[in-house]
Amino acid sequence: NAKLVTDLMDEINKREGTEVFTQEDKDKILQAILVTIPSFDPKLSTVFQPNLNKDVGFITRAIALADLGAAGMDGPERFIEEGNEVFREENLDLYGADVRELTDEQKENFKNRMLNWSSLQSKFAQGRKDRLDQELEGLPESAKTALKEKLFSKFDESIEAAKDKVEQRKNMNFEELLTDMGYEIR
Repeated sequence: NAKLVTDLMDEINKREGTEVFTQEDKDKILQAILVTIPSFDPKLSTVFQPNLNKDVGFITRAIALADLGAAGMDGPERFIEEGNEVFREENLDLYGADVRELTDEQKENFKNRMLNWSSLQSKFAQGRKDRLDQELEGLPESAKTALKEKLFSKFDESIEAAKDKVEQRKNMNFEELLTDMGYEIR
């Protein structure tokens, strides 16, 4: 929450008795947070930040791009783990489930949900790759080229790894799939 951050900055200023954080600092932080608020692009099956545009500052743009950049920046291993983390955050009903008490039907439903999520990960990464030019709009061509070659160069690896991962997961039983997605089996 952006207000929590700026309130904390005010509290630190008050506690220190000096302006540790200026209004400009607070405005930059607020802008950076607001720019990272995502929205879903159904056409590309991915998320984007509607407040990210060529008019935001370089620092804000860097924060926003890094926020959704695992597929292109960090590569397959981190991208898959990040996807697992988001799935766990959005599926709390599975987090606390005692596997021994689940019916076969419940296990099948959970397994289908995990496989559906996994199958969307390659599309998510492809969508992020496809949106990159738009998100780099307004930067000099040399900067765009450098960012694509040196920072956002792992999209294809992440896309292929996500495709491979879903194929592996299709052959797993429920407990194996839970473990592979980072759940602890109870």
